[in-house]
Amino acid sequence: MAVRSFVCIPLSEDIVGALHQWQSDLKPDKDHLFKWVEPSKMHITLKFLGDVEENTLPKLTDTISNAVREMRPFDLKIASVGAFPHPNNARVLWAGVTDGREALCRLQDTVSNELEQVHGFDPERRDYHPHVTVARAKGRGKGPSMEKSIARVADDVWGVQPVKYVTLMRSDLRRSGPVYTPIAEVELEN
Repeated sequence: MAVRSFVCIPLSEDIVGALHQWQSDLKPDKDHLFKWVEPSKMHITLKFLGDVEENTLPKLTDTISNAVREMRPFDLKIASVGAFPHPNNARVLWAGVTDGREALCRLQDTVSNELEQVHGFDPERRDYHPHVTVARAKGRGKGPSMEKSIARVADDVWGVQPVKYVTLMRSDLRRSGPVYTPIAEVELEN
């Protein structure tokens, strides 16, 4: 049986609460334009795996553990906001990573490379841009302009959290939206 999965860093309740407040501030004027990411689903993706056979999950967990065995815990600061592909064409609203970005990119690169080499996952075609997805534009085509809304919170800090582990997450797609279930948590070396 196939299991849709990805590797991520879950966020602290404080950061999720701050980002949810930003969503709430935007919703009165922008609710018709965006589908908002539920706070319980906010995370930083390291590697999307897609559908994998359920019996390979223990091996994937071992591979991730091997990849991070020499990585030390570090702190992440979630600050700044932006939009893909651009604030005047906002298809995705996101919060960014400032402090700890270098360590996070190194972690992502290590995990991705190990999964590619051991299990044959495709390498990423785009450069890694660590972020927390906050909303996705409804419909197709050009997204709304969010330049003013982004400028109002451009200097806000959403929080700082330690990164002590990564999570292999299951994603079950439902009509109401995805349901995420942790499969395994792999600790960084202390």
